Amino acid sequence: MAERLRLMPGAEIPETMLGIGDDAAVIERREGPPLLFTIDSMVEDVHFLPDIPAEYAGYKALAINASDIAAMGGRPLAALVSFVAPRQTDVEWLDAVYDGFAQAASFLETPLLGGDTAVGPRIVLTVAMLGSCPDTAPVLRSGARPGDVVCVTGRFGGATGGLRILAMERLIRKPEEDYGHPGLRLLDRHLKPQPRLEAGRRLAKAGATAMIDVSDGLVADLGHVCERSGVKMTVEAMSVPIDVDLEAVADKVTHNVLETALTGGEDFELAVTLPPDAFKKAAAAVKGTGIPLTRIGVVEDAASREGDDVLVLQDGEPVRFAQPGWIHFEGK
Repeated sequence: MAERLRLMPGAEIPETMLGIGDDAAVIERREGPPLLFTIDSMVEDVHFLPDIPAEYAGYKALAINASDIAAMGGRPLAALVSFVAPRQTDVEWLDAVYDGFAQAASFLETPLLGGDTAVGPRIVLTVAMLGSCPDTAPVLRSGARPGDVVCVTGRFGGATGGLRILAMERLIRKPEEDYGHPGLRLLDRHLKPQPRLEAGRRLAKAGATAMIDVSDGLVADLGHVCERSGVKMTVEAMSVPIDVDLEAVADKVTHNVLETALTGGEDFELAVTLPPDAFKKAAAAVKGTGIPLTRIGVVEDAASREGDDVLVLQDGEPVRFAQPGWIHFEGK
């Protein structure tokens, strides 16, 4: 779909702007830092279950847009929200969604400037967010170079673990009885993602060459960077940091912990490429935000080998997955 939009007549982008292909569009200005603009929608029964507490849906809708800003090394400035819902939707549910918007806006220090409402066949939450890069140039997906190291913030698989618990428990009845405190923390990872805004800015200052937030799945999103940068990557599977709470309840939520971590998606961590000599400085900078930065692989010349853009190795052998992550418009 993005490629179709890129090729549409009249879709030419002025030289002062960067359009389709990154986590956010970039608008250069004659004076002041460049602006970032992003938009995301969450659709009922696609991106969230209809029976979750409504405030979580509102919170997440704002947070995932902030994660796009984080992936550019920026900070959010303001947001607009749009709400589509069936006519019979309970007013208290709608109020709770707006409470979630307000909680996220306060946490992210991002004012809500307004928005729109409409009646439709199912609930759709859309957020448009404006940001800026006051300290560095925006970090794009297209800057990875052969020899760079591939790194990630945080740990992986927790959000997918939380989704699976939620799907099994549905009304979040009492998951602590079946999954204990690890299960509750996994639910929180899924329902209230934490955009890595400060980490993104510190990585930009440390010399990040490319960056993306991990929403579709780590392997899939690294593939997006490879596509934009014209490179390939090799990832050491055992180097990928896995959510300890996922490992604690793995027998109840997944048949394959590694696959869940590498392809599950919605962790909203940052995947970043760095020159090798910048890693130590970047890791120290990110550690100051309370999360780790882990080296998991290397960027290679696209002509160095045949096959997939992202090669995952375990004990020196290629690891294959049914799919690398979320596939848009197929809903899986």
